[in-house]
Amino acid sequence: NKQSRWGSCYKNDKTQMLKILIQKQRNDLFDWVFEQKITNYDVIGESLRDIISCSVSNGNVHALVSIIDKGFNICDLHEYRSLQSIAASTGFYHLLKFLNRIGCRNTCDGNSYYGNNNSHYVTYGNLKIFKYCIKTSPNEDLIYNALKTAIVLDNAKMYNYFFDQHSDKITSSIISMTLSKSLEKKKNDLFYSLIEKFKKVCPLVFDKYNWNTSLLEIACRYGKIEPFYFIIILIDKAKMPSFTNCIFEAASSNLLEICKYLVDNKYNINYVDLFKKLSKVPNVSSEVISFLFNSSGLEFDKSLFLPLLSPAIRSSNVNFVEFLVERSIF
Repeated sequence: NKQSRWGSCYKNDKTQMLKILIQKQRNDLFDWVFEQKITNYDVIGESLRDIISCSVSNGNVHALVSIIDKGFNICDLHEYRSLQSIAASTGFYHLLKFLNRIGCRNTCDGNSYYGNNNSHYVTYGNLKIFKYCIKTSPNEDLIYNALKTAIVLDNAKMYNYFFDQHSDKITSSIISMTLSKSLEKKKNDLFYSLIEKFKKVCPLVFDKYNWNTSLLEIACRYGKIEPFYFIIILIDKAKMPSFTNCIFEAASSNLLEICKYLVDNKYNINYVDLFKKLSKVPNVSSEVISFLFNSSGLEFDKSLFLPLLSPAIRSSNVNFVEFLVERSIF
């Protein structure tokens, strides 16, 4: 037990010392401690993951090279995609390239390994890192995630670079995602600017883009009335898509204007499903609830509406409860 405690103390002291030297970029002292004072690699080996992470997060390539020169494979000692993420999220572009190069030699297909979430390559705001991510990412999903984060963070330099320089990689799914995220913004500027951008850089892909109700639902959810009218005229009504979720999102946001538009223009709405969903949403106005019921053509059937009382109460949907009580639900 004494030997075990001594080993643990030894390991922790040396690990902490090395991490401090890495942080302070005291490479000469790091080399001396690592080479001269650490003779029991079985002890220090367990802590190399911490030392490697510290080296990457502080941009200390010298320490990484020293560890590699001692015969340690940092890719075996540490989850590799985590190292790349650390380097990218802390803005160390050249270190990221270094890790990518040595990582390529440790993968079967010659590609560096990226995790499913490339947000780390965007969050620091380094355009070079974003470019490198786009250049070396092996598939669309990884580019998709990085671009999504750039849109969310309003990093115009990044997403404009992608659209202008990599228009051949723009797909329908990327168009859907970027337009969806633009509808979540407070203003509509990005939504319309993206449309103009797609018309310019990828006209063939954009011309074939299938405008569907999913974008319409997001517009309703975030109260985007102008984009709603822009999108709905592009949806092929002849295909009889369901607009139940659209009017649900509009009602949940108390957008009576949009509810009236969908009803008056006889879009396909399942009112039974709509009221089941609305019973679980708080703060829907009495005006919206009454309008939808009066437009639905439904009879006030207790077998339909009585089961909606409990979810309405649980969700504190006061107006919906009042709607039921006023119609003598009991």
